[in-house]
Amino acid sequence: MGRTNSEINDLKRRVAFLEKENGNRVREIKDSKSQIDLLTDSRIIEMLQETSPYNHKPRYSYDEISIATGRSTGYISNKAKDAGLQRKHIKPV
Repeated sequence: MGRTNSEINDLKRRVAFLEKENGNRVREIKDSKSQIDLLTDSRIIEMLQETSPYNHKPRYSYDEISIATGRSTGYISNKAKDAGLQRKHIKPV
């Protein structure tokens, strides 16, 4: 019985170690995803701010930004609104 208990305890320790390691990996993945989101959002803002040197109109359409960043045009529109870079200004009624 002593050997079986020892094996069980070893396996329990191994499981606890793997669960802890997995938790660290999950946290690492979440952090990486957050960094990706922040970098993507900053790239969206940069693209929204770029203008054509000839006519000073926006260089990229929402569709072009959407394709380049992998975000929906609605997401791009919301980011533009939040940053005060909306293309079509809605007049209050």
